[in-house]
Amino acid sequence: MGAVTGVEDDPSTSLSLYESAKDVHADLRHLADKCSRDRTSSNTCPSADSSGKLILPNVFYGRQVQLSMLIQMVQSMKVESRPMMTTVSGVPGTGKSTLIHQAMKTVKDTGGFAIEAEFNKSSRPDTVLTSALNVFFGEIRNKVKEHSFVSMRWRIKDAIGTSGYDVLMEAIPNLYSLLRDGDASSTDDLSQGSSKPRSSTRLKFMLCKLIGAISTREHPLVLVLDDLQWADSSLTLDVMRMILVDPDIKYLLLLGAYRDDEVVSMSHPLMETIREIQQCGVNFVSIKLGQIEKESINSLISDALCLPPRLCKSLSTVVHNKAGGIILFVLRFLSSLNDEGLLRYSMSSRRWEFNLEKIQYKAISDDVVQLMTHQMARDEKLRTGLMVACCLGPSFDVETMQRATKDQRDVNSFLDVCVERGYLNRKDISGFSPEYSWQHDQIRQAASKLIPDKQHESIHLLLGTRLYMRTPTSELDRFIFVIVDSMNEGKRLLQNAEQRYDLVSLNLKAGESLISSSAFSSSVHYIMTGMSLLDSSSWSDRYDLTIRVYNVATEVMFITGDFTRLCNLVNEPLASAKSFEDKLPIYNNLVRALTASGKLKEAFNQCVDVLSQLGQNLPSESSPSIFKESFVEVKTLLHEKSIKDIVSLPEMKDERKLAIMQLLNQTLVITFILKPQLTPIITFRMVKATLENGICALSSVGFASYGCILVSSIISDFEGGYKFGRVAIETMNRLKALEVMPRVYLAVYSVINVWREPLQASLCKNLEAYDAGVAVGDAENAHINLMVHATTSIMGCGTDMEVFARDTGAYIKRSIQCNQNVVAKSLVILQQLAFELMGSEANAFDLYLPGLIEERLYATSIEENTVGMCRLICLKRLHVAFWTGDMKLASEQYDLSQTFTHGNSSRLYSTIVSTFLEGMIAFYFARKDGERKWSIIGEEILDTVRKWSQYSSWNYSNKLFCWRASATS
Repeated sequence: MGAVTGVEDDPSTSLSLYESAKDVHADLRHLADKCSRDRTSSNTCPSADSSGKLILPNVFYGRQVQLSMLIQMVQSMKVESRPMMTTVSGVPGTGKSTLIHQAMKTVKDTGGFAIEAEFNKSSRPDTVLTSALNVFFGEIRNKVKEHSFVSMRWRIKDAIGTSGYDVLMEAIPNLYSLLRDGDASSTDDLSQGSSKPRSSTRLKFMLCKLIGAISTREHPLVLVLDDLQWADSSLTLDVMRMILVDPDIKYLLLLGAYRDDEVVSMSHPLMETIREIQQCGVNFVSIKLGQIEKESINSLISDALCLPPRLCKSLSTVVHNKAGGIILFVLRFLSSLNDEGLLRYSMSSRRWEFNLEKIQYKAISDDVVQLMTHQMARDEKLRTGLMVACCLGPSFDVETMQRATKDQRDVNSFLDVCVERGYLNRKDISGFSPEYSWQHDQIRQAASKLIPDKQHESIHLLLGTRLYMRTPTSELDRFIFVIVDSMNEGKRLLQNAEQRYDLVSLNLKAGESLISSSAFSSSVHYIMTGMSLLDSSSWSDRYDLTIRVYNVATEVMFITGDFTRLCNLVNEPLASAKSFEDKLPIYNNLVRALTASGKLKEAFNQCVDVLSQLGQNLPSESSPSIFKESFVEVKTLLHEKSIKDIVSLPEMKDERKLAIMQLLNQTLVITFILKPQLTPIITFRMVKATLENGICALSSVGFASYGCILVSSIISDFEGGYKFGRVAIETMNRLKALEVMPRVYLAVYSVINVWREPLQASLCKNLEAYDAGVAVGDAENAHINLMVHATTSIMGCGTDMEVFARDTGAYIKRSIQCNQNVVAKSLVILQQLAFELMGSEANAFDLYLPGLIEERLYATSIEENTVGMCRLICLKRLHVAFWTGDMKLASEQYDLSQTFTHGNSSRLYSTIVSTFLEGMIAFYFARKDGERKWSIIGEEILDTVRKWSQYSSWNYSNKLFCWRASATS
């Protein structure tokens, strides 16, 4: 019979493959369906080109159960308002991406949008999501006149406001174009304002706002994140978690794919993120892909060869076994059989023929990459081009390929063949040259193995240098990463110092470009690569370049939280810098890193040392005489100065003076925790520096802190405190210094204004400060404002309990979203207070902090000496006991709360709003038992609040009347 199966001329051979007429009918039906699909006649075979190359069908095979699950999740987006997540996992080549793309075809039927991002092992992971958003907004610009896109544009403007515009504009330039297309003047307004501090937290929050503005019930959103095993934990995984727990985001499906053979540990960042997401109660579905079914392989081969399924069964069985049921392996194996002549198209018989015996005994690698490398190496015409293409990254355009190759004439034909062979995908972009991307990262990996190990560095350096030389300076920004990535691979081969300095400059340019787009983690790689090319002679040969590299490196390491490396890095620039002014940025980043890492004593000593070199000698400790002397000095400078006089001071421009304010500000933060008695002294220095040198953004912080000192129990100058609260806010507004709003509002509306304005007036201001804080990246102070808002609402403003419980639930989710765990726990305590006062059986701990109970939190807080948490729990229990009539328990909680003093002379909001109940408890027991202790406490509270009511009648007169009535009844 021979070894050729399924193509014999003897009809009996073919008929022997069928056991019944039903089998024959099934094959005929399959062929009829295929002909209908392809619109071809039975006399032609579309699966072979003129050269006899096999053309594999672009049809989805198998996975029907998994596909149905994905389609159901997509269709349920309009019904399920809460964000949902589905993951598809499997080993490389199992068809995860193909399955997702097949399901995505149904998104349009729902009226939805799709944003697709794919991570790559060699790319910059913290730019992948913003790049996908940039592509999305670029594609919808042509549809901007449609009503849905017009409304989206306004939703985005409302969501991001003025505070987030600049960071999103840098990271997603097409968003700026989209918004400007609608109204140029509005984007001009959005882009105004002071420069915001660089922060990855800020970009994360703004991305959540942006994505939330895209998705609506009419137009739900599917966010596809492919190859999540390579996603970065610094941005993408955090944003993924934040999106799914954000109470304001609805009608969204996050669809992720990852390789489970590369995520083998539950400690992998992706698995930890997924676990956190599941713990937050997100609707989560996991789909795992294994081998594709033999029947599906048989259908694929039948369609590819234009032969009945029964005639392909023997071949499909062999292929399935050899390829392990991995679809990518199957496709490449079939192509290799075609290349080797074991599967060929016969022009005489006009059908495909295959040698089953040789295929059965063909030895192949169990590694699909090796199989493809071997297949690529057989074609000399493609080999060189593939070696070049793999060096250009996951994707590239024609122009890049032309500049990288020696012979530019054959580039287009080479790329066409690569697309035809299934190595590359082509994407046509209106107004630009086509873009090509590797069909699978393992195909690129196979191409890279064509390069001999000994030539790897030299080829990359050659291509990078060629691109650099052929790229005009005006176009360098566009090609910077492909140039630098290639040259960095061959940096060891650089021959002289000038070449190294050129590459240092290119790495610095690439790093700064990423910083401007808030891709901080990726920027570290380029900055540190550039630094590795410097040596001791660089300080004399290229001083400006060298100090700039170190300045940028310390800044980006602070932003990314790499404090240990930052502290180890600063010694060389501090020793080699030519001037003290050149050292100041390094010192500033060092102090911030020491503070953030909890090394407060070291940070304080560093501040004192640097400030002394700037002419500011700080005492190591405070005393009444030092306080009085400093206070009198500031009062003298302020004598007869009105609010207008102070706010109208010229802006501070001198770099040394600005450095002094920055360091004083850092010292203020440190001393508030480490040495509270020094906080007023630092405040006085900030106010003095402002009055003598002009105002800056941090002057607002100094004025606000000064106002807090004036209303403290030490001075009790409520009028003066109120005045400087206004000075702080007006200064901030004049400079449009949104970045200091969280701190300024926290001081003014939570400590100062309660002595002049109703408590209720501060509530909206705390929420404004929260919005500003998360927008500028000050998550800590933003969420403290949120906690102050909640505490004041329930303990001092008579808020409706049901409304409070609902709103606080959203606040808890936002705190968890931003990893503000202390605030989240505090808010859970307050929500539990609302539940208990309403008589509800709901448990806030079970809802948001499963596994934690109030008693355990209290015990842990005592062990860790977390005084604020202990005091809050006591106050919560005091409120419940009082309002439920358990006065004995209320008195016990009062006594206990007094052991947890806040240790600060400022009258904190939690103390003020709880004073009323404490007074009521004291008068109750003084009247009931006649105990001297309670009488003294009651009289002291009565005397204190009598004084307070003179300044804020609204907040305290009603309480005063209640106490007087209670005391005399």
